[in-house]
Order: sequence, then C-alpha cells, then structure tokens
Amino acid sequence: FFQLFEKYNGPKTGHLKLKHPGQLQEVLDITRILIKELNDNRTNRFPNSSETRVKLFQLKQVLELYGHFSGINRKIQLKYLSKGLPKKTSSDDEPNNVSPQPSLLLIVKWGGQLTQTGKNQAEVLGKAFRKMYPGGQSAGGDRPDVGLLRLHSTFRHDLKIYASDEGRVQMTAAAFAKGLLALDGELAPILVQMVKSANTNGLLDNDVDSTKEQQKVKRTLHDLLAKDRQFTAEDYDIIAPTRSRSLVSSMDFIKNPVTICRKIYDYILEMITLIQSRSLNDNSGIFSTLRK
Repeated sequence: FFQLFEKYNGPKTGHLKLKHPGQLQEVLDITRILIKELNDNRTNRFPNSSETRVKLFQLKQVLELYGHFSGINRKIQLKYLSKGLPKKTSSDDEPNNVSPQPSLLLIVKWGGQLTQTGKNQAEVLGKAFRKMYPGGQSAGGDRPDVGLLRLHSTFRHDLKIYASDEGRVQMTAAAFAKGLLALDGELAPILVQMVKSANTNGLLDNDVDSTKEQQKVKRTLHDLLAKDRQFTAEDYDIIAPTRSRSLVSSMDFIKNPVTICRKIYDYILEMITLIQSRSLNDNSGIFSTLRK
C-alpha cells in the first residue's frame, strides 16, 4: 500500500484518492495477496491477524461488487499518518514506550446512487435555469425556443459544469445539464461530455483553510468521544462551552460515548439478523416488523 501511495504522488499532499478502474484493480490485487498470506499462516506480518482478516475480506467484497469497475460508485482514500495508529501492548496496564511507526489509513467508500427523485429534481431545476438568458424570463421554461436554448449550438456544446468528484454530485450535475439544455438520452454520456471535476479548488465548497479547520474539529471530537467514561464537567466545557441546549441534552443522553457506540453496534447486529431471517422466511413481513 505504501508503494501504491508513492506511485500516485500521495506523499506530496499526504492523502490520495483512487477512483479509476486500473487503480481500484491494483488495490484489489494487493488485498488478494494479503489474504493469501494470511491463509498461508504468515502471521509474522500481521500481529492482529483476526481483525486484519475481517477488514481485508470486507475490502475485497466491496471491490468485487458488480463484477467490474465502473467509475463513480466506489472510491479508495489513503491518508498518511506520521505518528501511526496507537499500538497496544501485551498488558493494558503497561505503558507503551515504543515509538509508533508511520502508517496509512485506508478508507473505502461505495454506494451513493442518486435516486430517481433526485434526478428529476435536478432536471427540473435545470429547466428553470434556462430563463437566466434573455428571452426566457416571461416563458414557462418548457418551450424549446426560449432562454438559454436561444444560444447557438456551438456555445451550448462548449458549456461545462464543474462539480466535485463525488458520484452523486456528478450525476446531479449531469441531470441539471440535461434539463438546462433539453438534452436527450441517459445521464452517463452527458456526465462524460459536460461535467468536469478537475481544477475545482476555487469552488466555494472546497476552501482549503476551512477544510483544515474541519479536520482539527474532527480530531478533537474523536479524542473526546473515544474515552470510555462518563462525560465530566471539563468535557462539557470543551464540547459545549456556550451551554447550547441541544449539545447539553445530547451529552446528558449519551453519558458514556463508548458505551453508547457499543449499544448502537449491538442494535445493528440485531437488525442484520432480523433482516436475514425475515428475508429467508417471509419477505412480506420485513417492513411491518421493522416499523414495530
């Protein structure tokens, strides 16, 4: 994974996004090799082999979905951690004096399909935006000869819509373009032709300074919410210094963040078991049971 990180210039920025089919295939190949080594009992490379095995199998399953890689429904992120992940000693009571080694945090994201309702709403919004060009203000927006459509076809074909590299965002932009220019056909070719995700650093939602602040807030909250104990008065001062009613009531409800996370985990396992059993026995009873 470090070799892959360096291959695509990850050290330059400290993080890396892999979305292209060839890149995802490389990650899948590495994953398969590591799983084979685990199965061959080469445990010297995997000190926490049981947990590693589960994560590698999950990564493999996600990358093997659909039988092929098609663009925007999966993404791998690699983040460089200079201090590495916290290491555990043989005894939790013993201090860990070993200096942690640098590591990579691998994040896999999948799914995120834009719903049909979302496509329809974006297309309707695109139709409404036709009226921004002279000649369309007094029209209803559904006539092909008003607004932006009065432009010569060469201008309309050169139009580019910039969006982030998130799959749903790009599909929304493509649906918007379809409505804006009265295009026919599927969204995929419209996306390829008209939606661009490169050079978006100047967009309002991609401000570098605000991103740094977000990461700082996330790290602070993660450290506070990873403590297996009841919230203290000091925690209230840090998390809710203004004594916001919503924050205070949330903290009062949570009490111990680790305990509540374990409860949520148990609820998820129960839900999975329920869905699996109902889907095998009686498909019609799933949603009635879930509502109860």
